[in-house]
Amino acid sequence: MLQFSPLNRALLILIALVGWLGIVLQLWVSARLAMHHGHSPWHGIVQALCYFTVLTNILVTLIATRLTWSAPGHGLLGRPGTLAAAAVYIVVVGLIYALLLRSLWAPSGLQRLADALLHTLLPVLFVLWWLLYAPTQGLRWSEPVRWLGYPLAYFAFSGISEPCAYCAMLPCCCCCSGAWEWPR
Repeated sequence: MLQFSPLNRALLILIALVGWLGIVLQLWVSARLAMHHGHSPWHGIVQALCYFTVLTNILVTLIATRLTWSAPGHGLLGRPGTLAAAAVYIVVVGLIYALLLRSLWAPSGLQRLADALLHTLLPVLFVLWWLLYAPTQGLRWSEPVRWLGYPLAYFAFSGISEPCAYCAMLPCCCCCSGAWEWPR
């Protein structure tokens, strides 16, 4: 079993704290926004949980939380392949937001904080941890093909679940922009 250095464990604890704070803030802001628009707070929470960003941040936060208590290598969330896949997913979240979405809206207040935590800080921290401490032995070149399962399943779900019906009240960039809509 791998032993953690104090710095390794401290970074995992920081990732878990940043992640849970960002997720809770995002869900709270989404619930409040839904209520502001006359919907149930659960409507806002469910809507937030439909975003690849939020789901991926939950995955990364669960991994960091689990690894805070036990070393990598055991269970699904501790496997080198799972850790590498999560690092790839969170890089995609950060890059897409930085390159494509950040300029489309200007959040303020708690939404801005949640945004910074989930789109910038958590991706940087998790990738830094992965580069410095994650076990990579046993990774095979064929594994990235399997890693496509999660994003492909997400995009299939978002394409058939009529996401625009739920995000009309938010500054949703990907699913509601005319350039991204599916023909009807």
